[in-house]
Amino acid sequence: MMGAMTPADQLATRGYAVFDGFLSPDEAAELRGRLLELAAPVRPETLYEPDTRALGEAAAVSASGLALHGFADRHPELVATYLRPPLVALIREVLGDARVEELGALISDDARPFFRWHTHIGGEDEGVRFQSGHWPAIGRIERVLTLLYLDDVDDEAGPLYVLPRGVGEPTEPPGDIDVVAWPGSVSLLPKAGTLVAIEQCTWHAAGARGRPGERVLAAAYFARRDVAAPEWADAGAAAIDLARYR
Repeated sequence: MMGAMTPADQLATRGYAVFDGFLSPDEAAELRGRLLELAAPVRPETLYEPDTRALGEAAAVSASGLALHGFADRHPELVATYLRPPLVALIREVLGDARVEELGALISDDARPFFRWHTHIGGEDEGVRFQSGHWPAIGRIERVLTLLYLDDVDDEAGPLYVLPRGVGEPTEPPGDIDVVAWPGSVSLLPKAGTLVAIEQCTWHAAGARGRPGERVLAAAYFARRDVAAPEWADAGAAAIDLARYR
């Protein structure tokens, strides 16, 4: 009998890997409360705006929700929560000599509609890529995004949609990015404490929340050191030595 796929195998063959129980329920609740506390001083009246608006140096509200960033320097006590050994082992296995590009959080609510299909190729905004109409061929894993869910997600709370993709497969959008149901896509319903790692070329989207309330995510980006860093990459995060968290 074949064994279960490792997280590295999952990333290579389907473009995403799932770590159930990355945090315990109590740990997830504690981190959720802490992130809402950090958001309180900059929290706008609405957690959704079609165009990105900066809220000081370390926060912005956009179509994805309220984003907090720069945690490596601003909230170093949280770094070890993000960089647990199972995740660091995956990052080092698939990216080799890797850097952390960002540690932060994303908070959204029922004001946000369906968050359209997108990738994170080159750390570039998908709207910019659509303007150029160019999706490059990439034959290796170069960047990984992680989403650590701090709330239970069900169909009404807005699933995470992912289109499985193997390394080296085409990166172009296979359909209308505003259509929820792409042929072959899967719907993920993470529990609080579940971490989902997504390879940069993998198309994914988030369902709209169908009831009042907030969805809180801890988010991180990692990349190979031999690829160009995007403008938004955090210098404090890049200085982190991942070997300390094995």
